[in-house]
Parts: sequence; structure tokens; C-alpha cells
Amino acid sequence: MKNDKLSLSDVISSSWGKAKSNYSVVLFSLLIYLLIITVVGVLESGATNIASNNPSGIAIIISLFAPAIMIFRLGVQNLLSIGLTRIFLNIVDGKKAEIPQIFEAEGVFWQYLGASILYGLIIVAGILLLIVPGIYWSIKYQFAMTIVVDRKKSPTEALSISGDITSGYKWWLLLFGIVMALLNLAGLLALGLGLLITIPITLLAHIYVYRKLSLKAKS
Repeated sequence: MKNDKLSLSDVISSSWGKAKSNYSVVLFSLLIYLLIITVVGVLESGATNIASNNPSGIAIIISLFAPAIMIFRLGVQNLLSIGLTRIFLNIVDGKKAEIPQIFEAEGVFWQYLGASILYGLIIVAGILLLIVPGIYWSIKYQFAMTIVVDRKKSPTEALSISGDITSGYKWWLLLFGIVMALLNLAGLLALGLGLLITIPITLLAHIYVYRKLSLKAKS
């Protein structure tokens, strides 16, 4: 089996080491992401509530702009996700990671959006096919968006590459996902403050595993 060379303990310890040495960048990048997404989400919810509860002319105007507000939220989330991915890639690769990188689309905005949409549609289709295919495909194609940022590939190319590098590692990746979920659950149970440690570890671990699998696929 290929996956006998991929160690969970190594992934967690390495990710923890990288999180510690870059903690301020990781933490503030995540806080910026959450703050902006929350503010935009609140504005969208507020506009929706006004439109639904007030049959005035202003409400009608707001309802007309509701699709644009939703698209704006998705666009902002897409942009910040690209930036976070770049920051985490740089940390894992030992390159310079800076907070302002969270606002850089790197010329892959539309490719990232396309990969996100395709990935979501694939998962939905899999769930409709009695759930198991959805789990399988979510594991197989989970690195598609990371590949778009890392290699500047098209959505379909990124999905194909993700399928290639996860070949032979599906069960290991399933176990990895379960362990990461349990790690965050433990952080949540620690009065929620543990998430300040576990979330950076799990996010960096995802990128660390991607990089390891990419190198194995090339060797």
C-alpha cells in the first residue's frame, strides 16, 4: 500500500510546528476572514429581512438587488479563500507568508470559483446516489481548489489532478478527515478556546497532506 509511508503523527506534529512558528499570521488571517465573512453575511441577512418584512418601495428595491448581494458575498468568500490557501501553502513550503496575501486573487479567481462549484455539484450528486459516492468523491476531489491556487490549473484539470494524487490513499484520507474532525471537537469541548489551536493545525495539515501526496505522485 502507498499510504504506509504517510503518518498521521508526522502530519499532526509537522503541522503543529508550522502553526507555532507562524501563529500570528495564521491567527490574524483567520480572524480577518471570519470578520469579513460575518459582516457581509449580516448585511445580506439584514437586507433579506427588510425585503421580506416590509412591503415598501425600499424593500422592493432591496429584493431586486438580493441576487447581487448574494453574488457579492460569494465573491468575497472566494477571494479570501484563495488568499488563505496561498498563505497556508507558503507556510507549509517554508516561504514567506504575510497577512495581506489574504486579499490577493493571484489571477485564479474564476478558476477557483469554477472548481468550487464543480466540487459542490459532484458532492451533491454523490449524496443523491445514496451518500457513499458523495463521501468517496469528496475525498477524491478535495484538493481541487488547492491545486487551482498552487498550480494555476483550470477547474477540470484541478479535479483530475486531485483524483490522481489521492489514488491509493482514499482510506487513509478518510481516517485523516475523521481524526481532524475529532481534533476540532476536542478543541470545541475545551471551552471553545482549544479551537484557536486545533483549527490552525487542521487547516495546515490539509495543505501538508496535499503537498506530500503531490510529491509522491511525481516520484
